[in-house]
Amino acid sequence: MKTVIALLLILVAPAIADEAAFEFKGIKLGSTSAEILADKRYECKAIQDVIGDTECVTKALSIDTIAGVPAEYVLALLYEDHTWQIRSVAKSDAFSTIAAALQEKYGRGNVEHSTIQNRAGATFD
Repeated sequence: MKTVIALLLILVAPAIADEAAFEFKGIKLGSTSAEILADKRYECKAIQDVIGDTECVTKALSIDTIAGVPAEYVLALLYEDHTWQIRSVAKSDAFSTIAAALQEKYGRGNVEHSTIQNRAGATFD
């Protein structure tokens, strides 16, 4: 069984993020589908989902890497023709290699730990 891990690279709307500061595999936050399609590695299609109305993904035979590790795909989610999320999938055993490369390129992320409580009263860290 193939083990993969989704690397969620960004989850903020372009209106909040500094669009010029974030680019991954030729896709910038805020990019339109036409801008993404200028790179022949990608194909776009309309979707009906709460997370977006268009997705652009690397073509099946396109081979891409993240930090030298083969990626299964790179996907951009668009809403009203603007990229708001970019993600990629690679084997989970490459996580530390990819995380180190992303940290070097984009800086260390903010990690917050908190305790949550469900309706039954159980708490989780």
